[in-house]
Amino acid sequence: MDDYRKKNINLPELLFKLPGITKDLPKILTALYYNYTVNPNTEISIGEIFNKTVRKYPDRPCIFYHRTTYTYQDFNEWVNRLANHFISLGIKKGDVIAVMLENRPEILAVSMAMAKIGSIAALINTAQRQQTLVHSFKLVKPKMILIGTEFSEPFLQIKSELEIANKNIGWVIHSGFKTPVKTGIQMFDIFSETFSAAEPKINERIHSKDAFLYIYTSGTTGLPKASIISHGRWIKGYSAFGLTSFRLTPEDILYVPLPFFHATAMIVCWSSVVAGGASMVIKNKFSVSEFWKDIAFYQATAFGYVGEMCKYLLNAPEQTLEKKSTLKKMIGNGLRPDIWVKFKARFGVEQVAEFYASSEGNIAFFNVFNLDGTMGFSITNYAIVEYDLEKGEPVRNKRGFMKEVPAKGTGLLLGEINDRYPFDGYTEKGKTEGSIFRNVLKREMPILTPTI
Repeated sequence: MDDYRKKNINLPELLFKLPGITKDLPKILTALYYNYTVNPNTEISIGEIFNKTVRKYPDRPCIFYHRTTYTYQDFNEWVNRLANHFISLGIKKGDVIAVMLENRPEILAVSMAMAKIGSIAALINTAQRQQTLVHSFKLVKPKMILIGTEFSEPFLQIKSELEIANKNIGWVIHSGFKTPVKTGIQMFDIFSETFSAAEPKINERIHSKDAFLYIYTSGTTGLPKASIISHGRWIKGYSAFGLTSFRLTPEDILYVPLPFFHATAMIVCWSSVVAGGASMVIKNKFSVSEFWKDIAFYQATAFGYVGEMCKYLLNAPEQTLEKKSTLKKMIGNGLRPDIWVKFKARFGVEQVAEFYASSEGNIAFFNVFNLDGTMGFSITNYAIVEYDLEKGEPVRNKRGFMKEVPAKGTGLLLGEINDRYPFDGYTEKGKTEGSIFRNVLKREMPILTPTI
């Protein structure tokens, strides 16, 4: 995958793309405003951003899930009731609630409710089991745990190892699973119908640097780390993806079969929907056999992807539904160059908003101009430096500085840390410091290496 600097882009091709950009100039100017004015100490929150969309499109569909539709007003009132419920339980700014739920609207409602009161949702990877699961819970020191009844079995297997009282744990009902009995754990009123739908009142201000989510790394080189997603980080995603590269409209319906405990769904897809006043289909999990049926049922115009999904769809036999599909746009990462054009041609896709980023990194590349086979460009300062695979560290010269690789070379991607693009890091300070390089190309230039 190339960035724009490495791709041979001719002027006519670029000019052909510009009308699609210029018609969305107001969105892009708004994105630039957020990008250049928001710093870690800026008083701003995700709740404030979401409320703007609610006020503009109260009666537009926000979320589709199975046969249920939530308008923006419906969903916001649910979020507010939940937020006021959490306040009644003593949850305040900086407190953590660990959430283990299947892909369903409840996970999004809880996260947004937490955002409105300045508390933090730790989104547990639902594939985790045994000691990895214990580690993930203990890592974030939750004040409360919410568990979907669909995950009662793996949770009860490790519950005794968690230092948290039953009164601070709640079952979140799933219609397809029975509520466990005789566990000492009560049902949590996830819809909070007895609580006010008015905006929650909090005593502390929320700033860009304040944490919104903890999202776990895969743990392929050890136990998972909990990366911090701040309000500012989500708002940067809202600007970069929602307002600049993807640019959904209120007529768009984004189909998301990605897990919401990962950043692509929760930051990239959700922020894009909010930015455009669009609608989002939450799918429990990706299914090749159900994909085109779902697209047809919801009349989805867009798709949140990872590259493997595209490969599976391309390898599947042709279906009648794919030939008259409403799908025209997609956003995600990992679409390989060798199938990119084939995928667009077969399924009639017009825009691929490919991006390159990591959950914890402060740098991202995005394909603003919709050019085939490229991940686009980054507006942050970055360098690609030589890396010694055997030693597992960057190469430094006699003066102690790293060496940038030439164009089309392979190396380690580093993003500059500054006030506009801070590194939120991890819940473990040692892990955060271990991801920062100093004196990279000049003295005291702090650089972050993201985990991809």
